[in-house]
Amino acid sequence: VTGPNGCTATDVANVSQDITVPVANAGLDKALNCTITSVTLDGSSTTPGVTYSWTGPGGFTSTIAAPSVSA
Repeated sequence: VTGPNGCTATDVANVSQDITVPVANAGLDKALNCTITSVTLDGSSTTPGVTYSWTGPGGFTSTIAAPSVSA
């Protein structure tokens, strides 16, 4: 920084990146068939503050931990 009087000063700010990978658990495998036409997925994480993002066939998406699916 240079002031109007021509004097200068400097400072330093250290920035660190949080690269800790969150814990992700998608739950047990589940199967749809002729008699089981809907299942509930079971996502979880021990990492605080995570968000969920499920994708699947037919354009299925969900942002909740345990969505019900039928396709």
